[in-house]
Amino acid sequence: MLAPTLAADGVGRQLRSAGPWFVYLGAITSAGAYAIYAYGLRDVSASSAGVASLAEPLTAVLLGVFLFGERLGTLGILGAGLLLAALSPALGWATEEGNPPRVPLE
Repeated sequence: MLAPTLAADGVGRQLRSAGPWFVYLGAITSAGAYAIYAYGLRDVSASSAGVASLAEPLTAVLLGVFLFGERLGTLGILGAGLLLAALSPALGWATEEGNPPRVPLE
């Protein structure tokens, strides 16, 4: 969809000058972060890895709200609430009788 914009004047020069930054963003920040994440998942159980992967987007949203002052819309608040409700049995927040057993987080 955006491929025709590559034919505009000056785009090649901008891509050449930004090339090292693209490598940095791709190799260091993205690939490096996922390598560390995968390294950490080697030593945890499957249930803990599942909870961690489900909590990752919620953690990112909360960091954005509290650290960077981002505003969360109505659908974002609803989604965060649904995710917290889904994670509550695994986190041990649902302690009433009849709830699923608590999943130990190792």
